[in-house]
Amino acid sequence: MLLFTTGSTEDMFGSGARDGEMDVILFHIQHGMFYFVGYNVLAPVVSFSPVRKTPEERAQQLVQVREAFSSLDTRPVLSWNTGATAND
Repeated sequence: MLLFTTGSTEDMFGSGARDGEMDVILFHIQHGMFYFVGYNVLAPVVSFSPVRKTPEERAQQLVQVREAFSSLDTRPVLSWNTGATAND
């Protein structure tokens, strides 16, 4: 599971947005590095632009991090349909 912060706000990510799509940005790490070597890849925890948040908003971001780590066994596992078969 990736856990990180960004310098940009959430609205700066997405299709056609300035910083691009988060799934595309993370693909090479989550799929190309983690999934490729056999890890189960859990959905990431992203805290968008904490430097621009109020203390209360940053506290809420920390709550989300704690919740993610306290529920690892039920956190969504990401998968990619690569089209590969067991014989590839």
